[in-house]
Amino acid sequence: MELLYGKSDRVWIMDRGMAGSKNLELLTKKNRRYIIGTPKNMLKKLEQQLIQEDWNQVHEGLEVKLCPSPAGSDELFILCRSTARAKKEQAIHNRFIQRLEDGLRRIKKNCDSNRVKNINIVERRIGRLLERNSRASQLFDITVNEREGKLDLTWKIRTQHSDWARLSEGCYLLRTNIKDWTAESA
Repeated sequence: MELLYGKSDRVWIMDRGMAGSKNLELLTKKNRRYIIGTPKNMLKKLEQQLIQEDWNQVHEGLEVKLCPSPAGSDELFILCRSTARAKKEQAIHNRFIQRLEDGLRRIKKNCDSNRVKNINIVERRIGRLLERNSRASQLFDITVNEREGKLDLTWKIRTQHSDWARLSEGCYLLRTNIKDWTAESA
């Protein structure tokens, strides 16, 4: 980029797929300014800031909060909460729930028709189904019982998400080395 366009005073903006250690090293080595997306699991380190109510509304549906680096570095973290992203995440989550339920209904139909009689086979099929739909798997309580030579599959969906899932829905995290960043800059 710099070979093509020169080394002007630009801000490098990258998504979280580009936030590898080599890219960060390249950016910090020559004091390049950057804003980079971070992996979703980094949100957990800023859980206390998520709970607090001191958010700044940038525009309708988007709030931000500036946080010091949890690692104590010179970076600044920009915690973002978006209602549009929360809706998108909820729709994706609902799709996984639906897929999981559809798969369980198919397995149950096989159990009810006595086409499958081995509990281990049913449990393996359920395991693969849960693995493919892991975003919703923690919401399901699934039981397989064997009664009089017939398998009985039941499940219950917990309506409550975990506190963390509810708290972090629609949130994402950016990191920057720009020192004069303000909430209004977003």
